[in-house]
Amino acid sequence: MSAAGTRRSQPQDTPLTYVVLLAYAVFMYPGRRPGSELSLGDWARTTLSAIGDEIQDGESWRLLTYAFVHGNLLHVLVNAASLLALGPTLERWLGSARFAVLYLVGALGGSVAGVFWHSAQTPLVGGSGALFAMMGAILALNMRGGRHLLDFLDHSGARSFLGTIVANLVLGWIIPYVSNAAHLGGMLAGFVLTFCFLERGRMQDRVSAWARAGWATLLATSTLYTCFPTARADYLVRKFLSAPDADARLPYVRALMLVPETERVRDVAPAQWQRVVRR
Repeated sequence: MSAAGTRRSQPQDTPLTYVVLLAYAVFMYPGRRPGSELSLGDWARTTLSAIGDEIQDGESWRLLTYAFVHGNLLHVLVNAASLLALGPTLERWLGSARFAVLYLVGALGGSVAGVFWHSAQTPLVGGSGALFAMMGAILALNMRGGRHLLDFLDHSGARSFLGTIVANLVLGWIIPYVSNAAHLGGMLAGFVLTFCFLERGRMQDRVSAWARAGWATLLATSTLYTCFPTARADYLVRKFLSAPDADARLPYVRALMLVPETERVRDVAPAQWQRVVRR
């Protein structure tokens, strides 16, 4: 598949692309949510964004729902335009079911990388992790479709697509409040998912069952660690403070003693440390 070979499609041809687009619009709705003082958009950003603290307190759905919520009008317009540029071609190529898997796995890869890289209080919103997964998928499809893995570089369209990926990553480093960690996590997840699982292509002998099992295990364990980061100081402190008695707090005290002092200072607020000391 050529990265440049896109054509116009009707919503009925690629329904999931337009369902995602509709979700973008709904969760930006400025009107009030019934029974709440918040607008639907504000409620979505509060309830559905990926925040490490909230995910670790049991709200694991945020690892996926953040990918349908955006910070402001410019944010949603840029991502909607990117979705319309990438989504229809990929959905036609992969089929709607596999496209849905790609979007969700890309969103998961983006949130896991973003929550791991940023502080546990940093909220992540936006579909760009899943959109970068689409870029990774297009790259994988091009690599799988040739005589050898770099055969696609003979085409100018594919080379310009690589330039687009690099330009987007550079912009991510330059523009404040953009999470390149989530972009890279989503792109890696989309690339691996497509290369190893969704499209076998001519290079099917290059990916063994062990490699596929390894990648699946890596994603699963990374997701579990994001939900239960048993070696992070902030997580251990919260568990310590919520423990009902001294015996229940003891395992967290022992674990905290193993955390380097620099990580404790970086991850734990002074007020939390004061509460720990007082106990």
